[in-house]
Amino acid sequence: MIISRKINDKDEIEKIVKNTFMDDNALFETYHVINNDVEGAIRNTISKILESIRHTNKYVFYVLIDSETNEQIGYFSGIRYGSIINDSSASMLHSFGLHITKRNKQNVKRLFELAKTELGGASIICGLYHKNTRAIKSLMMEGYEELSSGLDNNEPYVILKLKDNANNDSRLGCRCGNDCGKCQSAI
Repeated sequence: MIISRKINDKDEIEKIVKNTFMDDNALFETYHVINNDVEGAIRNTISKILESIRHTNKYVFYVLIDSETNEQIGYFSGIRYGSIINDSSASMLHSFGLHITKRNKQNVKRLFELAKTELGGASIICGLYHKNTRAIKSLMMEGYEELSSGLDNNEPYVILKLKDNANNDSRLGCRCGNDCGKCQSAI
């Protein structure tokens, strides 16, 4: 079974992202916005995560662990419910990945289940570059729908939205921001 653990240490976050993507050649050849530059693509992903952490205290990062082997197999990160300016009932799945050797239907499904639970909110938004068809397909299989699209530095992207997040946790989404569970906004 895969479990998640919240990580706050920036050095550990960098190590987890590197370990998650290091052997995924298809990611760097086809799906990532920075192609054919493994180190550059990993640095780009880490940089975006760390930049987001600096900009909001609602940004969270979780490592995914195989509970049987205690092996780190991936991660997800995002902004928790109540922090998205245009939709305070939504959370945002910002970045995610599973190590190539651990990527299967069951683990992908579990990654998205954990993200829904930990991020909370009535819906989850996720933005991806159009070229990342593998991730887009996985999210759409989990019930995400296209909300909008546009260009970012001349790269086409899509915004996907998961509606009716039935797995939100009552401890998430407190108006105080401390996840106390006492002042949760009505969803």
